[in-house]
Amino acid sequence: MLEHYTEAFVLGNKTSKEMDAQIVLYTRDFGKVAAKAKSARKMTSKLNGHLQPLNFVSARLIEKSAGGQRFQIVDALTIDDKQALNKNPENAQKFLNIAEFINEMTFEAHQDLRLWQAIKKIFSPVGESLEEKIIYRGLLKILGFDPEHGSCATCGNSQINYFSKTEHIFFCGKCAGKIGDNQLLLI
Repeated sequence: MLEHYTEAFVLGNKTSKEMDAQIVLYTRDFGKVAAKAKSARKMTSKLNGHLQPLNFVSARLIEKSAGGQRFQIVDALTIDDKQALNKNPENAQKFLNIAEFINEMTFEAHQDLRLWQAIKKIFSPVGESLEEKIIYRGLLKILGFDPEHGSCATCGNSQINYFSKTEHIFFCGKCAGKIGDNQLLLI
């Protein structure tokens, strides 16, 4: 077993078994990591409050070499707890949607320091208004889907306004209206 200390952003969590949790982190050192947090849902757990979505944490991970779950979180300490939300609580759902988008669009164990820096910038308290279009365009560019060089998958129009998360293609406003896919992002 190897032990790692890294800074991480909590993208999401879900229940695993009765008291355990499956935590999805985007780490500075390893990229996206899905890790098990044993007994994290117990009332007395020291991990539960720290491993909430949109928190920046300092995490201690144990990397297992055999079978099943590769990482386990054994310790986590909040570095920055949703300060962006504290400044603009009306944007809570928008921030959660952006975190979910990052989770859906990234692969595990693929480190990208540009994406890490973008996450730090997006979710830090800067006092600016949340411009979702600009954020999604920037994230898409980092992930290799540059909207400036894209065209509509249906008609070829270079004036694109939407991105399909499921198909990874762009659409213009006219063609997106015909599709009606609820997985389209306005960019």
